[in-house]
Amino acid sequence: MLARASASAESGTESKVRLYFQLRNIPVRAQVEIPGVGRVDLLVGRRWIIELDSRAHHTGESGYEYDRHRDGGALELGYFTTRLTYRMVFGQWGATQTRLAQITASRQHLVAPERWIRSRRA
Repeated sequence: MLARASASAESGTESKVRLYFQLRNIPVRAQVEIPGVGRVDLLVGRRWIIELDSRAHHTGESGYEYDRHRDGGALELGYFTTRLTYRMVFGQWGATQTRLAQITASRQHLVAPERWIRSRRA
């Protein structure tokens, strides 16, 4: 487990979700800078952004609006975002794992963002 530790992790929720993907050999990177979006908590595959939201930073009106603005900008660039809370990761982990597994089973996270955009224009 220690070999999978990452100094870039900013929270226990981020570490737990990252480890979930690593143990399943699903490509995941922490604290990735995406031009036009900014730094994201996790990038799974090529285009799936996962944000781990805390109440302290994401529930105020300005934080809430900012997050939705970023999600929309990411979508325009071909990414898609899932937002997980502490409760979803620690209190409802079984249901959250099921949701993550369904998304990875679709393999949409492996499609390059620019390829996804081209397919939508065709």
